[in-house]
Amino acid sequence: MSPLLTAVSVCFAAVVAEGLFAGGGVREHLERVRLPRRSPPFWLWVMIGIAYYAIFFTVLLRLLSIPPSTWRTFALVLALVVLGANAVWNYFFFRKKDMKASLLFSIAYSAVAVVLILLLLRIDVIAAGLLTVYGIYLIFANRWQYEMWRANR
Repeated sequence: MSPLLTAVSVCFAAVVAEGLFAGGGVREHLERVRLPRRSPPFWLWVMIGIAYYAIFFTVLLRLLSIPPSTWRTFALVLALVVLGANAVWNYFFFRKKDMKASLLFSIAYSAVAVVLILLLLRIDVIAAGLLTVYGIYLIFANRWQYEMWRANR
């Protein structure tokens, strides 16, 4: 399979998994809970999701376009773990409605994302830079989740 088709397929599978883990009523859930003061509106969450997949599509495409190596394989595995963990996070947050579990899961997931960023610095600086943007977002996301947990205990 070509790098382009593989990157598209992986991202598509991740979107589907995210939807399956989240279940129905995502918007309704966000309307029912007490949101932190600086919560983005729903349309901005959608834009964040689109940016997330654009970043991961580009990272995957770049990784799949370089010669195979142990580092590349490890980076691809970590990228798949982050994509999968992001999908599973939806289960805790939207289906179980467990703010504490989603926060703890997100902190662990963020640590894996940081390891991936550090690894990408060895392999592809552009991919590392793109994923660093997502890493910076994760600081906001984890803070937001902490505030969600406190507001909805």
